[in-house]
Amino acid sequence: MALLEAISFLIALILMPFVTHGEPWVFKLLYLVCMILLTPILGYPVYRYIMKH
Repeated sequence: MALLEAISFLIALILMPFVTHGEPWVFKLLYLVCMILLTPILGYPVYRYIMKH
């Protein structure tokens, strides 16, 4: 489980500058939480849904 969390964290850090460009730090933190806790497969769609509403 720790390996999955580490990989999710690395993927989130690599993609964060492209996905959250120009957003406040609160949204960047929300992005990291979604990507780490829900894994990138589920976290990214949840983040995009939250940001649209």
